[in-house]
Amino acid sequence: MTADAVVRTTTTDKKVVGFSIAENDSYMSNGELTTATRFYDCSYWNNQNIAPYLKKGMLVELMGDLGLRAYLSGGEAKASLTLRVTRVQLFGFRDAKGSQAVAPDQVDGDLTFLVD
Repeated sequence: MTADAVVRTTTTDKKVVGFSIAENDSYMSNGELTTATRFYDCSYWNNQNIAPYLKKGMLVELMGDLGLRAYLSGGEAKASLTLRVTRVQLFGFRDAKGSQAVAPDQVDGDLTFLVD
């Protein structure tokens, strides 16, 4: 997670949890280890109660539909990767002091939490 999750309300009063993640991919190039990082803007529509658990620095596993958003910024063409999340798994949830914390097994029945 690159930032804490934020709950937003649409114009039709639906709640969506927005957050961003980074994915690191390491590979060998000319005998040197190279790391490439991709960033994804994520939206989770199933349950807003997960938002307090999605904190910057947390390791998560996500499933969903990958997309691409193209836009203009200052006349320059840009793009960002998006992920409409359908499943969230949390790994190694920790409290604010960095100590191991026990997360609930479920939040309203559709989320899975794993503790290392």
